[in-house]
Amino acid sequence: MSAYLCAPTSSGHPYALKRAALGQSEPWTTVFPTIHLEYGNELWGAASGSDPFFGASLLGGKRLGKISNDRFAILRAGPFFDAAKCDLIIGGQNGSTGRQAQLMDESTTHDSIALAPYFGTLDTWNSQDEIYYPLFASALATSLSNAYISKGIIDSYGRGTEMSIYEINYHTTGGSIPSSVRDPFTAGASGALALPLSMLCFQRDMGVNLQCAFTAAGFAFLDGNKDYVRLWGLLRDIEGTRRKRPTWLGVELANKAIFGNMVETAQSGEMPTKTIGAVNGLPVPQTFPVVNSFAFHDGFDHSVVLFNLDLTAPHSIVLQHARTPQNTATMCQFAPGDINATNEDAQLLDYATSTITDFSDGYSMTLPSKSLTVLTWSTKTG
Repeated sequence: MSAYLCAPTSSGHPYALKRAALGQSEPWTTVFPTIHLEYGNELWGAASGSDPFFGASLLGGKRLGKISNDRFAILRAGPFFDAAKCDLIIGGQNGSTGRQAQLMDESTTHDSIALAPYFGTLDTWNSQDEIYYPLFASALATSLSNAYISKGIIDSYGRGTEMSIYEINYHTTGGSIPSSVRDPFTAGASGALALPLSMLCFQRDMGVNLQCAFTAAGFAFLDGNKDYVRLWGLLRDIEGTRRKRPTWLGVELANKAIFGNMVETAQSGEMPTKTIGAVNGLPVPQTFPVVNSFAFHDGFDHSVVLFNLDLTAPHSIVLQHARTPQNTATMCQFAPGDINATNEDAQLLDYATSTITDFSDGYSMTLPSKSLTVLTWSTKTG
């Protein structure tokens, strides 16, 4: 299956446009392989005083489905519409799985339904394990997610409707968490692991290939307690100091590995695990592997994304390859010394890039604690 996690690249722009917007003469369908068009934004809203899109909401999924179906039918009937180039999307509601059934009941003219499966519940913070292990365990336990239920509902209609993610990031905006705990959680080093891990698990476990991390710009959000949470911007100060938040760094690293198709990885031998109770969003206790792998290949080009989610211990692994690799590989690694460190006030976090010159089948390496590692290599000979 093809893969793409949508997040801005290090240049600061999410897309490299082949033509300038001003003066564009050729149809955009000749520029992009696919154009994704979502009708409105969270239009299922209640149009009440607490609805952030008051005045632009359609009062539920039934009305949204009917109106979207009508609008997309008009679009499809246009003389220049190219069904092979356009992905017509209705924005579903991750927090209400039944919303997806309402949309499917009322519309047949859409191609996709998009969700926003935010994460980052933080109700208790007695220890580092209690704060961060539920964050990682939740990402791995996709079968416990609303998105998993929604995917089952959408698939049950048998119409080939795709599911995508239009927004994903932390959503730690409630409760009375002290900023000294919350800011390192939402803007700290864990974001470089939690965000790409969540996105890659959705892709691997449910085939959700089109995903968009939210959002490039944004310093803080005023929550219900009139306190500012360091959300949702992935960039901290890109113009003045080029500092990036760890959420950006993690997705940027993952994007270095994502090309061609995702392929299956198999882990064997002694599997280090952690167990965490039903806290911070976990409905039941979870035992999860701390070493996780995701791989991609495109012709001769190969990659693997490796996570060590253990907060304190490194773990050694041996990479065995289905195809004989060249002796040279590139490694990019994010391995913070402190899981609570941030780039909010100074550049404390970044990833390192190095060249491996003795890469081979059966290559041994050690993954540092709380780390994200990306390896890319070629199997081309001659």
